[in-house]
Amino acid sequence: MGLRPQIQPIQFKGFGYVVWRDDLYELIPGEKAFGGNKARKLYHYVMNDFPDITTLVSYGSPQSNMLFSLSRLAQIKGWEFEFFVDHVPQNLFEKPRGNYALALQNGAKIKKVNANRIQSWVEEYAASKPHTLYIPEGGRHAGSEPGIAMLARDLEHWVEIAGLANPQLMLASGTGTMAYYLQKHMSFDVMTCPCVGSADYLRDQFFELGPSEKAHPLVLETTRKYHFGKLYPEFLQLWQELKKATEIEFDLLYDPLGWLCMMDFAKTNPDVDLIYLHQGGQLGNQTMLERYQRRAEYFQ
Repeated sequence: MGLRPQIQPIQFKGFGYVVWRDDLYELIPGEKAFGGNKARKLYHYVMNDFPDITTLVSYGSPQSNMLFSLSRLAQIKGWEFEFFVDHVPQNLFEKPRGNYALALQNGAKIKKVNANRIQSWVEEYAASKPHTLYIPEGGRHAGSEPGIAMLARDLEHWVEIAGLANPQLMLASGTGTMAYYLQKHMSFDVMTCPCVGSADYLRDQFFELGPSEKAHPLVLETTRKYHFGKLYPEFLQLWQELKKATEIEFDLLYDPLGWLCMMDFAKTNPDVDLIYLHQGGQLGNQTMLERYQRRAEYFQ
């Protein structure tokens, strides 16, 4: 089902890597809403019928890729879609673009909630509505497992054919859903880094999905603390260097931190065959680049 990703060996800053181009994978050819990790997380929902469901409910960032993907899922299924946020930046509200604009075009009802814990509020709200499908932020839900398990099998199969002696997979994490289910279904190690919160936050997300710490992915950290969504000149520089050296456009929000962690790991583990999972997310680059452009010193 869908288009197979490309496997692209690259050289970058003196080290060799393999990039698994899951950003090129499309669950439904031509449907950009179901590409990359959204194709994996939403596979179960796209490919199955839910005759009792009339409404889809979720929450998160108004600029997230998942917002656009869920809006398209609801549109295809003929469901109402309610997406809750704790804020919408004024410039985005006044001039919708990127994922926010695409979701609105698909009929999403994006609503602001004044709540100390938006997750708890939305969970209670969804539970009170009959015929409602609730998908948590980032797809952190058991329904994401079947599609991610398919990716794990593809990775295992390719590693066996390629004859890699010491493979390890690296990906950047938000809720950690992709990393957790990949590790659950693969025999070699999965490494990830916490982009949204701390390493402890990410480990807590793993425990919500499965109780055995031995089965959890390895969490890598940088010596510097980075805050999610904040602009960092080194992130933009690394993103630009990767694009120039590899002709691959990575996600500007998550991937720079993922690459920083993997590059540090490579320096002390030269015998590891490192595979970087490109999960897509380039649709969000439009609004991220606009934010960097408003800070012109980052381009000097």
